[in-house]
Amino acid sequence: MSKRILAVDYGEKFIGFALSDRRKKIAFPYKIVQNKGKECFLEEIRKICQKEKIEKIIFGLPIGLSGRETKQTQRVKVLVNYLSKKINLPIELVDERMSSKIVQKTFSKKRKRIDNLSATIILQSYLEKY
Repeated sequence: MSKRILAVDYGEKFIGFALSDRRKKIAFPYKIVQNKGKECFLEEIRKICQKEKIEKIIFGLPIGLSGRETKQTQRVKVLVNYLSKKINLPIELVDERMSSKIVQKTFSKKRKRIDNLSATIILQSYLEKY
């Protein structure tokens, strides 16, 4: 059976997840969890990877609109480095500059939390490139 790709939109308060279909053509919103620290996040990632048969993890890399790294860029890089030592799966960073803006513009009045939709846009753009 084919495996899936998991996308992560990591935020200070909430973390959004999206999954690919098994053919790796379409991204779907999966879930949103409250950010309770890296140990809880690691446990959540492990559960998702096992349950959903994940083969690769894509992280949205929050680069500033100017193209410069931000404090959040550094937080994500530190977290990805930590995860890469704890999880035996490939992890890729993908520029997420416009994903949150696109979702906010499209869904802001309809949904309170958009983190999983941002993860979906990050993953869909990744799937279309590869």
